[in-house]
Amino acid sequence: MSHKFVRQVSITIRGASSVATDSAQIVLMDQSLAKISDLFDIAYSYQNNMKDVLFTTFFPSMIGIGGVFFAHFNVLHMLTMYFVSTVSGTTVAMIPDMKYRKKNKASRLHLLNNENNKKG
Repeated sequence: MSHKFVRQVSITIRGASSVATDSAQIVLMDQSLAKISDLFDIAYSYQNNMKDVLFTTFFPSMIGIGGVFFAHFNVLHMLTMYFVSTVSGTTVAMIPDMKYRKKNKASRLHLLNNENNKKG
């Protein structure tokens, strides 16, 4: 995992001084640094997803612009490229949410079954 840029973010834990808590961008609520590796994983996944979104929106736009100059695209072609770019970018941006929902669907069903078993 190589990082091209140095990123700076302030992280504090719940229960720290009010100055630290107020000035931090991230506050870890469980009063320990045990979840910091999860935080870095989330940040890395977010960065990769944003690169994918940029690629999926940029590529159809460049095809459209190139098409105007070299393939004589008209307004309908450009609108099509615009919609392809919008739909593909939105779909790629939603992939982490779809993965999260799929992953947690089984755990939610398990919790519901446990609650129903306790009632019955």
